Amino acid sequence: MKTARRAGFALLLVLLVVAALELLTLSTLALATHEAVTTNAVERMLVARRAAEAALRRFTSAWPARGATHVAIAGSIAFRDSAGILLTVRRHAWGIYEVTAAAPAGAAPVRAALVLRTLDVQRALDESNAALLAAGRIISSGATFTTADTLACTLPYQPALTPAAVVTVNAQYAFGVAGVVIDSARAVLPAGYALGGVRWDEAASIADSIVTGSYAAIVDSTGSPQARLIYSAGDLTLMPGPAAGILLVDGDLDARPAAEFDGIIVVRGTATLADGVRLSGSLRTQGSGSTILGAAVLTYSRCRCAQALLRTPAGARLIPGRRRFIPAF
Repeated sequence: MKTARRAGFALLLVLLVVAALELLTLSTLALATHEAVTTNAVERMLVARRAAEAALRRFTSAWPARGATHVAIAGSIAFRDSAGILLTVRRHAWGIYEVTAAAPAGAAPVRAALVLRTLDVQRALDESNAALLAAGRIISSGATFTTADTLACTLPYQPALTPAAVVTVNAQYAFGVAGVVIDSARAVLPAGYALGGVRWDEAASIADSIVTGSYAAIVDSTGSPQARLIYSAGDLTLMPGPAAGILLVDGDLDARPAAEFDGIIVVRGTATLADGVRLSGSLRTQGSGSTILGAAVLTYSRCRCAQALLRTPAGARLIPGRRRFIPAF
């Protein structure tokens, strides 16, 4: 009887040990399966994240994307990358675009995003809304101001106009002449600001031409000046002859007789325009010193300003930023 009880106890003990081993085996298998699933999910997410970031890099290298730069403020556009990744471009104010790349990773996509900055055409047109904007005193000896466009064009954006009249200035000192010459706080911008959301320290990064000392127009095969964003890190002399585009002078500007410019000129210091200088577009001087106009002819032309912004390659060029990428979500 005792022998039978010992045999039964031993059998029960063996069964318990076998059950424990089976349970341990099943637990190990379940844990391994879970780890494999987790590893595969992490791998898919990692691959998807890298694919999304690669799509963003391809996107920025190919900027401006077709249609993306024409999205209305607060609007968005979506299209697929060459690798099949969904890209969504949302336009914010002041030339800021948020781009999101969504890459498939199982049931839910993985997204990566970045923010792009460009020169803002709309804001630049608003800022160029006068023949002359001067932060300091204006000295004139027969300068002529007109507001009639010399050509017909369809503006991509209608700036908020300030009423202005055709004015001829004959007095030696002129201040705030009928909304055409504006010597007020409107001409004073935040420190370091150049044009269309671009700071002076960023202007060189998007410029088509960086010049030193003097500038003479670059013309095409027909002899017409090419529209370019010209940047000078210091004082600049504008030589005789026609030029066009956007001229940013991080210093003082001296325009020689017979110099002509179609487009937008922004001078961080002061400007001196000799007799016979012709400007069609807009001029802004940020320096507190006197702007000397002589007998120059200045015509405020919204069309010339718009052409300068739209035809200049730098107008759609990306502005490098310290934090281009924003946290992925």
